[in-house]
Amino acid sequence: MLGLPVAHVTNDLTLKLACENSNGQTLFEKTYSATPYHVWIDMYYLEPNINYPNMTRQIYGELFKTWSPAENARAPLRRKR
Repeated sequence: MLGLPVAHVTNDLTLKLACENSNGQTLFEKTYSATPYHVWIDMYYLEPNINYPNMTRQIYGELFKTWSPAENARAPLRRKR
């Protein structure tokens, strides 16, 4: 007996990060997207159909690269008044 696919699952995850000042002016805005996850599920092998933990780790990796100390070292520092 052959286990034919019975379902198809797709997960997409996108995070939009924005920083605004007290006047509502956008100082920084960037969108991070994980690689979409696609899987076919058959009735005899039920692979996990939710991949959000791995996708979240991928986005956090991109996020931390953006906000790494090396990146911030190039930006001028602002002193608090």
